[in-house]
Amino acid sequence: MTLASRFTRAAAIVALVAMAVPLGAQTPNATPPPRRRSALPPGVPTVKISGVITDATTGKPLAGATASADGRPSAPTGADGKYELLVVKGRNEAVTAAQFAYFSKTQPVFGAEGAVLNFALDPKATVTVKLVAPQGDPAKDTYELEIDSSQFAYLIPFSGYARADAGNFCKDDGTSFTPDKHDIKRVIGPATAVSFSKCCTIGPIMKATVEMKNGQVIPVYFNDSCFGNEVDFLGREKSSGVYQYFKFTDIAEVDFP
Repeated sequence: MTLASRFTRAAAIVALVAMAVPLGAQTPNATPPPRRRSALPPGVPTVKISGVITDATTGKPLAGATASADGRPSAPTGADGKYELLVVKGRNEAVTAAQFAYFSKTQPVFGAEGAVLNFALDPKATVTVKLVAPQGDPAKDTYELEIDSSQFAYLIPFSGYARADAGNFCKDDGTSFTPDKHDIKRVIGPATAVSFSKCCTIGPIMKATVEMKNGQVIPVYFNDSCFGNEVDFLGREKSSGVYQYFKFTDIAEVDFP
């Protein structure tokens, strides 16, 4: 099947599904999303508490973190890691601190004016992306990405990214190989275009090397690149919270935790 016919067929299926399901229809017996309390009821006395949210490993303050009580979040912290939060006066409340690259933590606090509640959050594992021949800033050739958001991806023209936690590869013997990111130790690049008919008969295909945590070192071919798609690795940068997108042709190595 050609790439064009694949897209045509997929578009037709989407159109049929869209016509079959009335606008606003819901799945029978579907559980409605929980309501989130955004503010305290009128007249409930409150007090302001404060604190600092830090990295439990380094002790450094965390930017972009929040503290929340009963679904009421604080404003995101700045570079100093400080937050302020309204809680119910004279009552014990559970306060949760969270930041995308860290495990959230919950602690109790009694609602007294000026109470201080600090948090030290444990960092999640990160994926390290090392680039080849960095351009512009030579120091910016390594990126630390939060593990949960890190994924293999390929770019579909005029549509966007298709992404997955597992790689979509072909091996030297022509068989499919789809290892989960948690089973991979590293991907060694940069990816290069080669002709390899066992995995792609319609043109060149991108090749790299995968080292598994069980010790296997396997030459792999990116199945998605056979159709002319750009194959990338993406994830949310730990330090900035911004999603970063890297072409495998620019990647020297991806190291998994």
